[in-house]
Amino acid sequence: FAVIALLFLISARRRNGFAGLHDLASGTRVIRKAAYEARPPLEVEEPPLPASQATPQIGPYYVLDRLEKTEAGEFLLGYDARLLRKVWIRRLPEGAPPAPASVRGLGRATRLRWLGGNRAVGENWDAYEAPAGRPLVALAVRPQPWRSVRYWLMDLAEELAAGLKDGSVPAVLALDRVWITSAGRAKLLDFPAPGTGGAPLADQGPAGAAPDFGAARAFLNQLAVAMLEGRVVDAHAARGKTPAAPVPLHARKFLMALPTSRDLEDLTAGLKPLLQKVAFVTRRRRFGLVLGCALFPILMAGFTLFGQAMARRFMEQQPDIMPLHSCLTRLTALERQSASQDNSKQRQALEVYIAGRFGKTISDPATWTGPAAATIDEGLRAKARQIVAKYPNPSEKEFADAKAVAEPLASRPDMAIFLGGGSLLPAAAFQAGIMTLLLALLSILCALAFRSGLAMLVLGVVAVKRDGSRAGRLRVLWRALVTWLPFLLGSVALVTRFMQAGPAVFQDVSVVLRTAPGLALPLFAALAIVSALLPERGIQDRLAGTWLVPR
Repeated sequence: FAVIALLFLISARRRNGFAGLHDLASGTRVIRKAAYEARPPLEVEEPPLPASQATPQIGPYYVLDRLEKTEAGEFLLGYDARLLRKVWIRRLPEGAPPAPASVRGLGRATRLRWLGGNRAVGENWDAYEAPAGRPLVALAVRPQPWRSVRYWLMDLAEELAAGLKDGSVPAVLALDRVWITSAGRAKLLDFPAPGTGGAPLADQGPAGAAPDFGAARAFLNQLAVAMLEGRVVDAHAARGKTPAAPVPLHARKFLMALPTSRDLEDLTAGLKPLLQKVAFVTRRRRFGLVLGCALFPILMAGFTLFGQAMARRFMEQQPDIMPLHSCLTRLTALERQSASQDNSKQRQALEVYIAGRFGKTISDPATWTGPAAATIDEGLRAKARQIVAKYPNPSEKEFADAKAVAEPLASRPDMAIFLGGGSLLPAAAFQAGIMTLLLALLSILCALAFRSGLAMLVLGVVAVKRDGSRAGRLRVLWRALVTWLPFLLGSVALVTRFMQAGPAVFQDVSVVLRTAPGLALPLFAALAIVSALLPERGIQDRLAGTWLVPR
């Protein structure tokens, strides 16, 4: 199978998309499908609509509620009865200048739409659309996931790129001037958002100085640091800093390059492909990690159950084949030892025992046509015929004396564990345990060599530290040891017990192997449930101080 697979791949080249012979013959190609990632919505509470026409009015709008009052003015929530929509009414002090033309003409989805305004004695206000949502700084009380922050960065980067071209960038770029809508879209405001208290969060800069690309880049980096770390940070503290948060490796690469981006077009070009990449370890992928660790042991147990069931069936049809094979194998081993020690009496006893017990079976041609006889190769068959020819009719006394010596030599109590009795579970448990032991050792070696386990490599998952940097080899090794150490210790104890001689010991091992499947199944189910509930930080990750993120 390996040779056939390699033959199909001899035509694979980078220039042809690594197409195999079957791809070239059928005119098809295998591609990697981009993951569909929707913009995460934001849960908000909708205030009630006006109850009657007696509600006070400002211009054509009914006033529903006062949102905020500061030294710079007052925010009111209004209602447009004609168009059936809510509006923000920003009441300003006397003498405030009207909204500039660049603000009144904005129609981009990432800016507030100006609806109207008035400048008169006792009436100084501007009305804007009132999108449902929350101010950005209100979300900074806890770290926000990368799957949401990346869309906010993209919205603001595109808006700043357009604003720098037409001169509509707000005079101040600060975190309190960003509004996150219920649809998960970021809007850039020209004033502090309602609900932020109106206190400035950024240095206003020299009068008349408009933000340039450097200020826009620093603002985006400040937003990334604040949202991913879950704290409001000023522009100076965030300048040139990479957010310390467990994010995907592709996101960390972008965030490290963000403070040194050449222009906003370069920045948006690097961010746009990340919107369709998996941003977190899903429950399905986490369950895949658990299933990947259990798949090979389960398959080995299944194959063992099938094989042992067939072997038991063959043994029932030809019960003498397995004991004969055991005796011939033991005799061959003694013949190889004859050069170093004198075991002629034991070899003779085995030969007499084979001739006396299995003589008719060996001489019957039908014996060698059955499926069970396939376990005895031609060399052992020839040896068996020679023994029958050498001892054609051993006496009862000769056979009894040979039996007393031969049966202890040829007996295999370990095979009784696997093929004897009514249950096939000991054999399946033993084979699954061996496969799990090999898998555990290989996973520990991979953790030390590649800083990742086998299933993690296949599913594109890596372990990172709290600050988002990739976990080192020793930390990943500790994570692997925490995962596999209970099984390794149990396996060492069982093997140590198994190596001891005596039928009673083998019986104890058989009992352990019979009960192991019943214990392993609920343990695996519990591990799968915990992994599904904690996809990014399982128990072993919490003990090792790691987070699981996509590559």
